[in-house]
Amino acid sequence: MDSPAVGDEVFSYCFPGGGYAEYVVVAAGATAAKPGSLAFIDAAAVPVAGLSAHQGVVDELELREGQAILITGPAGGVGSCAIQIAAAQGATVIAALLPPKEEVPPAQPQQVRDHLLDSQLHVCLKCYHPR
Repeated sequence: MDSPAVGDEVFSYCFPGGGYAEYVVVAAGATAAKPGSLAFIDAAAVPVAGLSAHQGVVDELELREGQAILITGPAGGVGSCAIQIAAAQGATVIAALLPPKEEVPPAQPQQVRDHLLDSQLHVCLKCYHPR
């Protein structure tokens, strides 16, 4: 988003000081368009989860194309963002979850092939292959 217009629904990471308020002031360039399908309360969680996932996958692990990563807790905010970031890096993503409580969110990359495996420990693995 280049610059939001007055009335556009946006979300942002509010630092320092947080954003636990009805209104906050942030730089226009620090905002992103809020998808219409996403409630404000859900959009508020995206920046921290996304930043945490990015820091782990890109900054700390330096994940590259052709590598593989195992992501545990893929149904949470950080895990679901980590899957998308790792896939965008060109990595093969293996997501481990415990059925039936967790389900990998449907908003994962479209260009992936899914394989569901069930081990003796009842851990399901869902593999995402880039492109």
